[in-house]
Amino acid sequence: MLNKKVLAAAVVGSLLAGNAFAVDFSATNPASTAARFASEIKTTTGTNATTFTGQGVNIVWNSGYAYSPGEVRYIRVEASPHVQFQPGFTPVISAGPQGQTYAVAGNVNGSGTNVITFSITAGDAGAPATTKITLPVVAKVSAIQNANVAVALYDQPSQAQAGGTTGLIAGGSFQGAYFSFANSLRWVGEAQTATADVNATPAFTRFLYGNNSATLNNGFGLTTIEGGTLTAASLPVSVDTLLDLEESEVNIEGDFSFVASSGATPYNAAARGRVQALGTSAAALTATSATFNLTSTSGNFWVEKLVGDSWNPVIQASNYTASLDGVSANTTAYNLPVVASGVIGNIVRNGTELQAPLAQVPAGWVSRVALTNTGNTARPYTIRVIGEEGQSFETANLTGTVPANGTRVIDLNAVLTGFGDSTRPRGTLLINVAGPAGQIEGLYQIVNPASGSISNHILARPAAPVWW
Repeated sequence: MLNKKVLAAAVVGSLLAGNAFAVDFSATNPASTAARFASEIKTTTGTNATTFTGQGVNIVWNSGYAYSPGEVRYIRVEASPHVQFQPGFTPVISAGPQGQTYAVAGNVNGSGTNVITFSITAGDAGAPATTKITLPVVAKVSAIQNANVAVALYDQPSQAQAGGTTGLIAGGSFQGAYFSFANSLRWVGEAQTATADVNATPAFTRFLYGNNSATLNNGFGLTTIEGGTLTAASLPVSVDTLLDLEESEVNIEGDFSFVASSGATPYNAAARGRVQALGTSAAALTATSATFNLTSTSGNFWVEKLVGDSWNPVIQASNYTASLDGVSANTTAYNLPVVASGVIGNIVRNGTELQAPLAQVPAGWVSRVALTNTGNTARPYTIRVIGEEGQSFETANLTGTVPANGTRVIDLNAVLTGFGDSTRPRGTLLINVAGPAGQIEGLYQIVNPASGSISNHILARPAAPVWW
């Protein structure tokens, strides 16, 4: 279920889109600087693979090696096999505090593969180990998979080309995460629980406090994930990068029967206007679903029931689940985003809870519960069984109805049908009755037919009602 923290995180995410940094091995935690691209990006193998550019595929590190004046060393950069470095970029080496040249990079060799090499030649004054080297990479990525990269410093060019440990200078070598992918979009908002009130007249035709309307999600919307993702050009992804907002829709499934209008067309425009989300009324409405356009990507989800002289339906308990029916904004560049369906709000009904803290069914005894309903409407009940640590139960007949102006006697031998530990044939009964507290009472009774002894206990009431 969505919560208010998610909405706040969405704001943070818009500021940190995709961790829009080059992976930086001079950082305390290099993995935290690696960029995150949108998993929706389309690519293929070979020369038609998608080209990735910009800061997200850059590689940065401090040389880690103090060069003497004029000294030459050789660097090998190796990425995961699905990353092929392309021609057209030149390593950038930081200058000294007075603008002096610390070092110069040679030509990049190995373009079109996942391994490149190049030389570093120190300037007249040498180059300190803090000299920063930046590769403004252009790469084709042939699979939407996370990638790693290793930077290695060698004595000789042949050693850099071969890789391995021969000639490796440990102080100038680094490896770790290069970049990653993630699904770009998510639901946000603060899910709410509205309560249909048993004390309304008739029961469950109003929410609590006589209200006809209820907000089921504050700030409901579709946005990017916390931290965001990047396009192949290292630009922040937004919802409309991936979705055609004019054509895409959001479906919310749940019980909408109580918002219908009376007459031949119960889900007409008036009824749709009583169901709103994402800043608009429902574009389509049935008893079990509401559809919304995505022209706006945020706005409270709320419902309002119709009440009239001849139309006053009850409000059903229901969960409300959002799903995306998306249309791509760019079918050439992006696959449709995957956004898992999620419960975004719910309606519950209140009622009366009665408890038998110790209900026993010893052999030779009669054990039963009596439920009384003094109201003019039959009331459904549900029994839940809990017990001592280590005990397990087999149960049956956990639901039923207490008749209007009547009593229901429940044989507990038909409810507590088995025990993990048969030496402890006992448990606690939690009985929920969908009726006003002033109309529902309960009694637990245990009888020994042989001796004629009878024990009666009024069922306890907790301090607060239980919602279900």
